Amino acid sequence: MSILPSWKITALALVSGIAIGGAFCWWITSTSYDADIAVLKSQQAEQLKVISDQATADSEAARQREHGFQQQIATLDAERTKERENAKREADRLRADIVSGQRRVQFASAALATCEQSAGAVRSASGLGNAAAVQLSATAGRNILDIRTGINDDQAKLLYLHEYIRALQAQGAVAK
Repeated sequence: MSILPSWKITALALVSGIAIGGAFCWWITSTSYDADIAVLKSQQAEQLKVISDQATADSEAARQREHGFQQQIATLDAERTKERENAKREADRLRADIVSGQRRVQFASAALATCEQSAGAVRSASGLGNAAAVQLSATAGRNILDIRTGINDDQAKLLYLHEYIRALQAQGAVAK
Protein backbone atom coordinates (compact mmCIF):
# COMPACT_ATOMS: atom_id res chain seq x y z
CA MET A 1 0.00 0.00 0.00
CA SER A 2 2.84 2.31 0.14
CA ILE A 3 3.01 2.51 -3.65
CA LEU A 4 -0.38 4.02 -3.96
CA PRO A 5 0.25 7.26 -2.18
CA SER A 6 3.40 7.91 -4.17
CA TRP A 7 1.54 7.09 -7.41
CA LYS A 8 -1.14 9.64 -6.51
CA ILE A 9 1.48 12.22 -5.67
CA THR A 10 3.31 11.50 -8.92
CA ALA A 11 0.10 11.72 -10.93
CA LEU A 12 -0.87 14.91 -9.13
CA ALA A 13 2.60 16.35 -9.74
CA LEU A 14 2.41 15.34 -13.41
CA VAL A 15 -1.05 16.87 -13.91
CA SER A 16 -0.06 20.05 -12.10
CA GLY A 17 3.19 20.20 -14.14
CA ILE A 18 1.20 19.85 -17.35
CA ALA A 19 -1.25 22.54 -16.19
CA ILE A 20 1.54 24.90 -15.14
CA GLY A 21 3.44 24.20 -18.41
CA GLY A 22 0.27 24.84 -20.45
CA ALA A 23 -0.39 28.07 -18.58
CA PHE A 24 3.21 29.14 -19.09
CA CYS A 25 3.03 28.36 -22.85
CA TRP A 26 -0.27 30.26 -23.09
CA TRP A 27 1.28 33.24 -21.30
CA ILE A 28 4.34 33.25 -23.62
CA THR A 29 2.11 33.01 -26.72
CA SER A 30 -0.15 35.75 -25.40
CA THR A 31 2.85 37.97 -24.72
CA SER A 32 4.15 37.28 -28.23
CA TYR A 33 0.78 38.20 -29.75
CA ASP A 34 0.61 41.35 -27.64
CA ALA A 35 4.08 42.33 -28.89
CA ASP A 36 3.05 41.67 -32.50
CA ILE A 37 -0.12 43.74 -32.05
CA ALA A 38 1.89 46.58 -30.49
CA VAL A 39 4.31 46.54 -33.45
CA LEU A 40 1.41 46.56 -35.94
CA LYS A 41 -0.28 49.44 -34.11
CA SER A 42 2.99 51.38 -34.15
CA GLN A 43 3.42 50.76 -37.89
CA GLN A 44 -0.17 51.80 -38.57
CA ALA A 45 0.30 54.99 -36.54
CA GLU A 46 3.43 55.81 -38.57
CA GLN A 47 1.59 55.17 -41.84
CA LEU A 48 -1.34 57.33 -40.73
CA LYS A 49 1.11 60.10 -39.79
CA VAL A 50 2.72 59.93 -43.25
CA ILE A 51 -0.71 60.02 -44.92
CA SER A 52 -1.79 62.92 -42.71
CA ASP A 53 1.39 64.87 -43.47
CA GLN A 54 0.93 64.27 -47.21
CA ALA A 55 -2.71 65.37 -47.01
CA THR A 56 -1.67 68.52 -45.16
CA ALA A 57 1.00 69.29 -47.77
CA ASP A 58 -1.46 68.66 -50.62
CA SER A 59 -4.07 70.83 -48.94
CA GLU A 60 -1.56 73.65 -48.45
CA ALA A 61 -0.44 73.40 -52.09
CA ALA A 62 -4.06 73.51 -53.26
CA ARG A 63 -4.71 76.50 -51.01
CA GLN A 64 -1.66 78.28 -52.44
CA ARG A 65 -2.81 77.55 -56.02
CA GLU A 66 -6.30 78.80 -55.20
CA HIS A 67 -4.88 81.94 -53.57
CA GLY A 68 -2.69 82.61 -56.61
CA PHE A 69 -5.63 82.05 -58.93
CA GLN A 70 -7.82 84.41 -56.90
CA GLN A 71 -5.11 87.08 -57.01
CA GLN A 72 -4.72 86.59 -60.76
CA ILE A 73 -8.48 86.95 -61.26
CA ALA A 74 -8.62 89.98 -58.96
CA THR A 75 -5.83 91.64 -60.96
CA LEU A 76 -7.55 90.78 -64.21
CA ASP A 77 -10.84 92.11 -62.88
CA ALA A 78 -9.23 95.35 -61.72
CA GLU A 79 -7.52 95.89 -65.08
CA ARG A 80 -10.65 95.19 -67.12
CA THR A 81 -12.83 97.27 -64.80
CA LYS A 82 -10.42 100.19 -65.10
CA GLU A 83 -10.40 99.86 -68.90
CA ARG A 84 -14.21 99.76 -69.00
CA GLU A 85 -14.46 102.79 -66.69
CA ASN A 86 -11.99 104.72 -68.87
CA ALA A 87 -13.95 103.79 -72.00
CA LYS A 88 -17.19 104.83 -70.30
CA ARG A 89 -15.68 108.19 -69.26
CA GLU A 90 -14.49 108.76 -72.83
CA ALA A 91 -17.92 107.84 -74.21
CA ASP A 92 -19.61 110.16 -71.69
CA ARG A 93 -17.24 112.96 -72.69
CA LEU A 94 -17.99 112.40 -76.38
CA ARG A 95 -21.71 112.25 -75.64
CA ALA A 96 -21.53 115.54 -73.73
CA ASP A 97 -19.64 117.12 -76.64
CA ILE A 98 -22.31 115.90 -79.08
CA VAL A 99 -25.13 117.15 -76.85
CA SER A 100 -23.45 120.57 -76.48
CA GLY A 101 -22.84 120.79 -80.22
CA GLN A 102 -19.03 120.93 -79.98
CA ARG A 103 -18.81 117.72 -82.00
CA ARG A 104 -20.91 115.97 -84.58
CA VAL A 105 -20.92 112.38 -85.68
CA GLN A 106 -20.05 111.91 -89.30
CA PHE A 107 -19.34 108.86 -91.39
CA ALA A 108 -16.92 108.60 -94.23
CA SER A 109 -18.81 107.41 -97.29
CA ALA A 110 -17.50 104.12 -98.61
CA ALA A 111 -18.20 102.08 -101.70
CA LEU A 112 -19.94 99.22 -99.94
CA ALA A 113 -19.20 96.66 -102.63
CA THR A 114 -15.45 97.21 -102.40
CA CYS A 115 -15.18 98.76 -98.94
CA GLU A 116 -12.96 101.52 -100.35
CA GLN A 117 -13.18 105.19 -99.47
CA SER A 118 -15.26 106.92 -102.12
CA ALA A 119 -13.84 110.42 -101.72
CA GLY A 120 -12.01 110.17 -105.03
CA ALA A 121 -14.86 108.34 -106.76
CA VAL A 122 -17.44 111.12 -106.20
CA ARG A 123 -15.45 114.07 -107.60
CA SER A 124 -17.52 114.10 -110.74
CA ALA A 125 -20.63 115.24 -108.85
CA SER A 126 -19.77 118.92 -108.93
CA GLY A 127 -23.03 120.13 -107.41
CA LEU A 128 -22.52 118.18 -104.18
CA GLY A 129 -18.90 119.08 -103.55
CA ASN A 130 -16.80 116.42 -101.85
CA ALA A 131 -19.38 113.83 -100.81
CA ALA A 132 -16.91 111.69 -98.87
CA ALA A 133 -18.61 112.24 -95.49
CA VAL A 134 -22.15 112.11 -94.13
CA GLN A 135 -23.05 114.16 -91.05
CA LEU A 136 -25.81 113.03 -88.70
CA SER A 137 -28.13 115.00 -86.48
CA ALA A 138 -27.27 115.33 -82.78
CA THR A 139 -29.92 112.76 -81.81
CA ALA A 140 -28.69 110.26 -84.38
CA GLY A 141 -25.13 110.94 -83.28
CA ARG A 142 -26.02 110.22 -79.64
CA ASN A 143 -27.77 107.01 -80.68
CA ILE A 144 -24.77 105.88 -82.73
CA LEU A 145 -22.44 106.76 -79.87
CA ASP A 146 -24.62 104.79 -77.42
CA ILE A 147 -24.53 101.78 -79.75
CA ARG A 148 -20.74 102.14 -80.08
CA THR A 149 -20.39 102.35 -76.29
CA GLY A 150 -22.52 99.23 -75.85
CA ILE A 151 -20.46 97.32 -78.40
CA ASN A 152 -17.19 98.39 -76.76
CA ASP A 153 -18.52 97.41 -73.33
CA ASP A 154 -19.62 94.00 -74.62
CA GLN A 155 -16.24 93.46 -76.26
CA ALA A 156 -14.47 94.35 -73.00
CA LYS A 157 -16.67 91.88 -71.11
CA LEU A 158 -15.95 89.14 -73.66
CA LEU A 159 -12.23 89.81 -73.42
CA TYR A 160 -12.44 89.54 -69.63
CA LEU A 161 -14.39 86.27 -69.87
CA HIS A 162 -11.89 84.83 -72.36
CA GLU A 163 -9.01 85.65 -70.03
CA TYR A 164 -10.94 84.25 -67.06
CA ILE A 165 -11.52 80.96 -68.91
CA ARG A 166 -7.85 80.82 -69.93
CA ALA A 167 -6.90 81.28 -66.27
CA LEU A 168 -9.26 78.46 -65.29
CA GLN A 169 -7.70 76.26 -67.96
CA ALA A 170 -4.21 77.09 -66.74
CA GLN A 171 -5.25 76.11 -63.22
CA GLY A 172 -6.75 72.86 -64.53
CA ALA A 173 -10.29 73.59 -63.36
CA VAL A 174 -11.62 73.57 -66.94
CA ALA A 175 -10.57 71.32 -69.82
CA LYS A 176 -8.71 72.97 -72.68
